[in-house]
Amino acid sequence: MNRTFGSGSNMAPLGNPSGMNNFNDNLDGNSSLGAVKKNPAPRRVVDLNNGYNRYLFYLKNRIVKNNFRHIQRNSGFTSELLPPTVINQMNMTGVLPSQATEINTMTKLQHLSNKKHVNSINTVKFTPTDGRRLLVAKSSGEFMLFNADDYSFETIMQAHDAGITACEYSNSGDWLVSGDMDGIIKIWQQPSLNLVKQIDPRNAVPSGPGGSSLVSNRYDELVVGSIRDISFNWDDSRFISCGDDKLVKIWNFQTGQLETTLKGHHWDVRTCDWHKEYGLVVSGSKDNLIKLWDPRSGKVVSTLLGYKHTVLKTKFTDPSTNKLISVGKDKTCRIYDLRNNCREYKTYKEDLNYISLELHPVQKTTFIMGTYDGQIKFYDFSKETLNESYHTIPHAHEQNINTLSVNPRGHMLASGSRDRSIRFWTRGRPYDPNAFDEPVYNNEKINGWYYGINNGPNAVRQKTDHGVAVPENDDLQGTTTNFMPNVTKDKLSSTNKHSKKTDDLEDEYVLPGLG
Repeated sequence: MNRTFGSGSNMAPLGNPSGMNNFNDNLDGNSSLGAVKKNPAPRRVVDLNNGYNRYLFYLKNRIVKNNFRHIQRNSGFTSELLPPTVINQMNMTGVLPSQATEINTMTKLQHLSNKKHVNSINTVKFTPTDGRRLLVAKSSGEFMLFNADDYSFETIMQAHDAGITACEYSNSGDWLVSGDMDGIIKIWQQPSLNLVKQIDPRNAVPSGPGGSSLVSNRYDELVVGSIRDISFNWDDSRFISCGDDKLVKIWNFQTGQLETTLKGHHWDVRTCDWHKEYGLVVSGSKDNLIKLWDPRSGKVVSTLLGYKHTVLKTKFTDPSTNKLISVGKDKTCRIYDLRNNCREYKTYKEDLNYISLELHPVQKTTFIMGTYDGQIKFYDFSKETLNESYHTIPHAHEQNINTLSVNPRGHMLASGSRDRSIRFWTRGRPYDPNAFDEPVYNNEKINGWYYGINNGPNAVRQKTDHGVAVPENDDLQGTTTNFMPNVTKDKLSSTNKHSKKTDDLEDEYVLPGLG
C-alpha cells in the first residue's frame, strides 16, 4: 500500500513528481494543511574566501609582495582587501607597516543580535581553531552558539544552574572550561558540548606527592564564591581559576584534581592568565595588586603596585612582544615590560571606566577595551607618540560592555553587553562613503538593517542625513592634503573625531572607511 500525505484528489503517493508539484501549489495560504509557503531570504555573510583567493592568485603567479595591487582610496578596491594575516606581514608599495593596524581594525557594525537574550551577556568566545562559531555564556546559565559567518542562531542549552561568569577554550580547541557564580567548574568536549567532568572546588583539596591528599581545614580554602577567570597553560595539561575566595588555583586537566593553591591576595581575585611560553602566572585583585607567580613552587615572583582601585583584567601579550597589559578601576591601563623586570612600559589615562580587555590575535601590538558607557576603544602600544586610543566607537552599546572576543583570523570582533545584545564588527571597506553614517557613530536609533531585515547580498543601505564621511560641499576638492576626497586635514579634524592621527605618520589611513 502506498503511503500518501493525506486525503484529497491532488494527493499522490510519495515519489510522484506531479503529485508533489500539486502539493507545493497548495501551500499558498489557502491549503487545508494551514502551511504557508515561505521563500527564505539569503543572508548577508562575511567571508574571507575572496581575500584568500586573491592571495593564492598572487602566489600562483609568483607575484612578490612588493608588486601586489595596493589598496587605493576607492571602494572598488574592496576585492583587494587581503586577509589580516597577509596584510600584517607584508610591506608593499602604498601600504606601510603602520597602516596594517588601521586596515585590520574592526570598525563597521555588521550585525546585532538581541532577540534571544533576556539576560546580561557575560562572556563571548570564538572557537579558537577556525573561528566559525561564537559561544555565548549568559547570566541565566545558558550556552548559545551562533554561526560566525552569517550570524545565524544554532543551538541553546542549559549549562549551569547559576550564572556563568567565565569560560575558556583550550589552546587546541577540543575542550571548554566554564565556571559559574556558585564556584562550580565544568569541562565540556568540543564541538558537541558534551559534559565530561564537573568540579566542585568546595570538595577539592590539593594533592600531594604520589597523588595523596593534603587535607586542610582552613576556612578560606574551602569556601568558594564566583569563578571570575580561567586560563590554560601552553600545552593544555593544566588550567588555573580565580574567584571571590582570594585564591588562584591550579588544576590538573586530565584528572580534575586541585594541584596547587596560590595564596597572597587579600581580597577577591578578579582576573588571571597563564603565559603561553614561560612558566608564569599573573593575577589581579580587588586589593589593587598584581601578582606574578611561579606555578611550580606556588610562590610569588613579583608584586606590581600602582593601582588605586580594583584590577579588572590582566593579559599576557604574544611571546614575540612579551608585555603584560592590565586594566584597573581607577580609569588607567598599564603595560609592563616582562623583559625589563616588569617595569612600567606605558600608561593610558583617559576619563573612562574600563571593564573588558581583548588582544588582537593578528596585530600583536593591538588591544581592544570596552567601557562602562558602551564605548569600544582600540589601542596600539607600539605607537610611542600616541598616548590614547587611535580609534573609538563612541556608541557601540547602550550599556557597559562586559566582554569582547576577536576571531582568530582577525577579521571580526564580537562584543557582549549588559544591554542584552551581541554585536558583530568587521573591517571597514576602503573608502566607504557611509563609514560614519552608522548609529554607533551618530547615536541614532538602530534600524532593522542591522537585525538582518532587508539587507540581503544585493541590498543597498540608503544614506541618511547623518553621514559625515563625505561632506556635501566640493570646495576642498583637489587639495594635496586630502585624506579622502573632498576632505582636508582641517575639515577632517572636525568630522572624523573618532580616529586619532599621529603627526609623524602623514600618510596614515583614516578610520573607519580607510579613506
